[in-house]
Amino acid sequence: QLSLKEAKDELQKSRDVLEDTLNQPVHTLLYPYGDTNAGIESLAAEAGYTLACTIDRGNLHSPDTRLRLKRVPMDEFTTIPRLRRRLSPLYHYSCRLLALSRTVRSRLQEAGVRIRGQGPSTGRVGGNR
Repeated sequence: QLSLKEAKDELQKSRDVLEDTLNQPVHTLLYPYGDTNAGIESLAAEAGYTLACTIDRGNLHSPDTRLRLKRVPMDEFTTIPRLRRRLSPLYHYSCRLLALSRTVRSRLQEAGVRIRGQGPSTGRVGGNR
């Protein structure tokens, strides 16, 4: 964990090194490990970055989130129909719902609550009837 001064220095140095190496302006940033907060976003803006990405999934953005952009993952299995789905507004909300369900499941497990369907597979779709 860096102090704000160390983070500011690192953001500026990184940008300077890239601009010198590439011989062109650098305006975008990917936060290391996707970690960010309002303080780091402010420092990124001060260092001259105009866009920055987190590792969170989603696709809806507004001008005030330009330093907190979400990602749409793509790989060799991403087809045109799959890309269309990921670019639709429903993808953003499904990502939020998935993140929320993971948080709820984790907190329930921490509290010792057994979650239905958890444990050895019954070999049947839908579990025991």
